[in-house]
Amino acid sequence: HLELIEPQTNYSITAQPAEPEPPEVIEPGSITVSPAFTIDGSYEYKLFTLDIEGDNGYYVLGLNFIVQNGDILIENVPNGNYSISVREESGYSVESITPDTFTISASNRSQAIAIKLYRSCDIIINKIVTDHPEDETYFHVTITGQSAEPTIVEGDVKQGEPVRFKGLPPDDYVISEDMQSGYVALTPISVSVAGGVSMVVDVVNEVEPASTPIKYGALYN
Repeated sequence: HLELIEPQTNYSITAQPAEPEPPEVIEPGSITVSPAFTIDGSYEYKLFTLDIEGDNGYYVLGLNFIVQNGDILIENVPNGNYSISVREESGYSVESITPDTFTISASNRSQAIAIKLYRSCDIIINKIVTDHPEDETYFHVTITGQSAEPTIVEGDVKQGEPVRFKGLPPDDYVISEDMQSGYVALTPISVSVAGGVSMVVDVVNEVEPASTPIKYGALYN
Protein backbone atom coordinates (compact mmCIF):
# COMPACT_ATOMS: atom_id res chain seq x y z
CA HIS A 1 0.00 0.00 0.00
CA LEU A 2 1.48 3.23 -1.16
CA GLU A 3 0.56 6.56 0.48
CA LEU A 4 0.85 9.67 -1.64
CA ILE A 5 2.26 12.48 0.37
CA GLU A 6 1.98 15.95 -1.10
CA PRO A 7 5.07 18.06 -0.60
CA GLN A 8 4.79 20.85 1.99
CA THR A 9 5.87 24.18 0.53
CA ASN A 10 5.99 27.41 2.51
CA TYR A 11 6.37 30.63 0.57
CA SER A 12 7.56 33.71 2.43
CA ILE A 13 7.13 37.01 0.60
CA THR A 14 8.95 40.01 2.07
CA ALA A 15 7.81 43.44 0.93
CA GLN A 16 10.69 45.52 -0.39
CA PRO A 17 10.77 49.18 0.73
CA ALA A 18 9.81 51.64 -1.97
CA GLU A 19 12.56 53.76 -3.44
CA PRO A 20 12.32 57.23 -1.85
CA GLU A 21 11.55 60.01 -4.28
CA PRO A 22 14.44 62.43 -4.66
CA PRO A 23 13.79 65.77 -2.93
CA GLU A 24 12.67 68.60 -5.16
CA VAL A 25 15.61 70.76 -6.08
CA ILE A 26 14.77 74.44 -5.83
CA GLU A 27 17.14 76.46 -7.92
CA PRO A 28 17.93 79.87 -6.42
CA GLY A 29 16.91 82.94 -8.35
CA SER A 30 18.72 86.12 -9.33
CA ILE A 31 18.09 89.85 -9.49
CA THR A 32 19.61 92.21 -12.05
CA VAL A 33 19.45 95.91 -11.17
CA SER A 34 20.05 98.42 -14.00
CA PRO A 35 20.59 102.00 -12.73
CA ALA A 36 20.60 105.05 -15.01
CA PHE A 37 20.50 108.84 -14.87
CA THR A 38 17.58 110.39 -16.75
CA ILE A 39 18.16 114.14 -16.30
CA ASP A 40 21.32 116.22 -16.00
CA GLY A 41 23.67 113.91 -14.16
CA SER A 42 25.20 111.33 -16.50
CA TYR A 43 28.66 112.74 -15.70
CA GLU A 44 28.30 112.32 -11.94
CA TYR A 45 30.21 109.49 -10.24
CA LYS A 46 27.99 109.37 -7.20
CA LEU A 47 27.72 106.53 -4.69
CA PHE A 48 24.15 105.36 -4.07
CA THR A 49 22.84 102.70 -1.70
CA LEU A 50 19.99 100.23 -2.24
CA ASP A 51 18.13 97.85 0.06
CA ILE A 52 16.25 94.66 -0.83
CA GLU A 53 14.03 92.99 1.77
CA GLY A 54 12.00 89.77 1.52
CA ASP A 55 9.11 88.33 3.48
CA ASN A 56 11.18 85.17 3.97
CA GLY A 57 13.92 86.72 6.10
CA TYR A 58 16.30 87.18 3.19
CA TYR A 59 17.65 90.68 2.66
CA VAL A 60 20.40 92.69 1.04
CA LEU A 61 20.95 95.92 2.96
CA GLY A 62 23.39 98.73 2.24
CA LEU A 63 24.48 97.60 -1.23
CA ASN A 64 26.48 100.48 -2.73
CA PHE A 65 26.52 101.18 -6.45
CA ILE A 66 27.69 103.77 -8.98
CA VAL A 67 25.49 104.30 -12.02
CA GLN A 68 28.41 104.31 -14.48
CA ASN A 69 29.54 100.87 -13.30
CA GLY A 70 26.53 99.29 -15.00
CA ASP A 71 24.25 96.44 -13.96
CA ILE A 72 24.28 94.88 -10.50
CA LEU A 73 23.78 91.09 -10.37
CA ILE A 74 22.54 89.49 -7.14
CA GLU A 75 22.54 85.67 -7.21
CA ASN A 76 21.35 82.82 -4.97
CA VAL A 77 18.12 84.60 -4.10
CA PRO A 78 15.56 82.24 -2.49
CA ASN A 79 11.86 82.18 -3.36
CA GLY A 80 9.87 84.99 -1.76
CA ASN A 81 8.24 88.35 -2.15
CA TYR A 82 10.61 91.30 -2.22
CA SER A 83 10.72 95.09 -2.15
CA ILE A 84 13.59 97.30 -3.28
CA SER A 85 14.39 100.92 -2.39
CA VAL A 86 17.20 103.45 -2.84
CA ARG A 87 18.32 105.51 0.13
CA GLU A 88 17.95 109.28 -0.02
CA GLU A 89 21.00 111.22 -1.18
CA SER A 90 21.26 114.99 -0.93
CA GLY A 91 21.01 116.62 -4.35
CA TYR A 92 19.56 113.54 -6.07
CA SER A 93 16.13 111.98 -6.43
CA VAL A 94 14.69 108.68 -7.60
CA GLU A 95 12.42 109.13 -10.60
CA SER A 96 11.26 105.51 -10.64
CA ILE A 97 12.04 101.92 -9.59
CA THR A 98 10.40 99.43 -11.94
CA PRO A 99 9.21 97.23 -10.37
CA ASP A 100 9.73 98.16 -6.73
CA THR A 101 8.08 94.93 -5.55
CA PHE A 102 8.46 91.49 -7.15
CA THR A 103 8.40 87.75 -6.52
CA ILE A 104 11.09 85.11 -7.05
CA SER A 105 9.40 81.76 -7.68
CA ALA A 106 9.51 78.64 -9.84
CA SER A 107 7.90 80.64 -12.63
CA ASN A 108 10.15 83.70 -12.19
CA ARG A 109 13.75 82.73 -11.50
CA SER A 110 15.30 85.97 -12.75
CA GLN A 111 14.01 89.48 -12.05
CA ALA A 112 15.17 92.61 -13.91
CA ILE A 113 14.78 95.99 -12.17
CA ALA A 114 15.33 99.45 -13.68
CA ILE A 115 16.25 102.36 -11.40
CA LYS A 116 16.07 105.90 -12.82
CA LEU A 117 17.78 108.72 -10.93
CA TYR A 118 18.26 112.43 -11.57
CA ARG A 119 20.24 115.34 -10.16
CA SER A 120 17.60 117.29 -8.29
CA CYS A 121 17.27 120.92 -7.25
CA ASP A 122 15.69 122.84 -4.37
CA ILE A 123 13.60 126.01 -4.37
CA ILE A 124 13.36 127.98 -1.12
CA ILE A 125 10.58 130.57 -0.89
CA ASN A 126 11.37 133.50 1.39
CA LYS A 127 8.45 135.79 2.23
CA ILE A 128 8.81 139.57 2.56
CA VAL A 129 5.99 142.01 3.31
CA THR A 130 7.15 145.49 2.35
CA ASP A 131 7.38 147.94 5.26
CA HIS A 132 5.75 145.43 7.63
CA PRO A 133 8.48 143.26 9.22
CA GLU A 134 6.07 142.40 12.05
CA ASP A 135 3.52 140.82 9.66
CA GLU A 136 2.96 137.11 10.42
CA THR A 137 0.37 136.28 7.76
CA TYR A 138 0.74 132.92 6.02
CA PHE A 139 0.61 132.90 2.21
CA HIS A 140 -0.11 129.79 0.12
CA VAL A 141 2.33 129.40 -2.77
CA THR A 142 2.33 126.97 -5.71
CA ILE A 143 5.37 126.04 -7.82
CA THR A 144 4.54 124.65 -11.27
CA GLY A 145 7.09 123.11 -13.64
CA GLN A 146 6.87 123.92 -17.33
CA SER A 147 7.86 120.55 -18.79
CA ALA A 148 5.49 118.20 -20.62
CA GLU A 149 4.83 116.31 -17.38
CA PRO A 150 5.15 119.16 -14.88
CA THR A 151 6.04 118.85 -11.24
CA ILE A 152 3.60 120.81 -9.06
CA VAL A 153 4.24 121.44 -5.36
CA GLU A 154 2.63 123.81 -2.88
CA GLY A 155 2.99 125.02 0.68
CA ASP A 156 2.54 127.85 3.17
CA VAL A 157 5.10 130.52 3.97
CA LYS A 158 5.35 133.59 6.18
CA GLN A 159 8.03 136.06 7.14
CA GLY A 160 10.72 134.34 9.17
CA GLU A 161 9.52 130.85 8.11
CA PRO A 162 10.75 130.06 4.59
CA VAL A 163 9.39 126.94 2.87
CA ARG A 164 11.77 124.59 1.08
CA PHE A 165 10.75 122.36 -1.82
CA LYS A 166 13.36 119.58 -2.11
CA GLY A 167 14.15 117.03 -4.77
CA LEU A 168 12.64 118.88 -7.74
CA PRO A 169 13.73 117.96 -11.26
CA PRO A 170 15.67 120.65 -13.12
CA ASP A 171 13.15 122.75 -15.04
CA ASP A 172 11.63 126.17 -15.59
CA TYR A 173 9.16 126.94 -12.81
CA VAL A 174 6.41 129.50 -12.22
CA ILE A 175 5.77 130.59 -8.63
CA SER A 176 2.24 131.79 -7.94
CA GLU A 177 0.31 132.71 -4.83
CA ASP A 178 -3.30 132.51 -3.69
CA MET A 179 -5.08 135.83 -3.34
CA GLN A 180 -4.84 137.11 0.21
CA SER A 181 -7.30 139.71 1.45
CA GLY A 182 -5.63 142.99 2.35
CA TYR A 183 -2.59 142.45 0.13
CA VAL A 184 -1.71 143.43 -3.42
CA ALA A 185 -1.99 140.40 -5.74
CA LEU A 186 1.38 138.81 -6.56
CA THR A 187 2.54 138.75 -10.17
CA PRO A 188 3.71 135.16 -10.92
CA ILE A 189 7.49 134.75 -10.80
CA SER A 190 9.39 132.66 -13.37
CA VAL A 191 12.67 130.93 -12.46
CA SER A 192 14.95 128.39 -14.15
CA VAL A 193 16.73 125.94 -11.85
CA ALA A 194 19.51 123.54 -12.85
CA GLY A 195 20.34 120.21 -11.25
CA GLY A 196 22.32 120.44 -8.03
CA VAL A 197 21.23 124.04 -7.39
CA SER A 198 19.45 125.31 -4.28
CA MET A 199 17.73 128.58 -5.25
CA VAL A 200 16.30 131.12 -2.82
CA VAL A 201 13.43 133.21 -4.21
CA ASP A 202 12.18 136.29 -2.37
CA VAL A 203 8.43 136.62 -2.80
CA VAL A 204 7.49 140.18 -1.91
CA ASN A 205 4.00 141.31 -1.01
CA GLU A 206 2.64 144.77 -0.32
CA VAL A 207 -0.19 145.65 1.99
CA GLU A 208 -3.08 147.28 0.16
CA PRO A 209 -3.22 150.99 0.96
CA ALA A 210 -6.06 151.99 3.24
CA SER A 211 -8.83 153.68 1.34
CA THR A 212 -9.52 157.32 2.27
CA PRO A 213 -13.21 158.02 2.77
CA ILE A 214 -14.62 160.74 0.52
CA LYS A 215 -16.65 163.35 2.30
CA TYR A 216 -19.53 164.89 0.43
CA GLY A 217 -20.93 168.22 1.44
CA ALA A 218 -22.30 171.48 0.14
CA LEU A 219 -19.90 174.15 -0.98
CA TYR A 220 -20.93 177.66 -0.02
CA ASN A 221 -19.31 180.91 -1.11
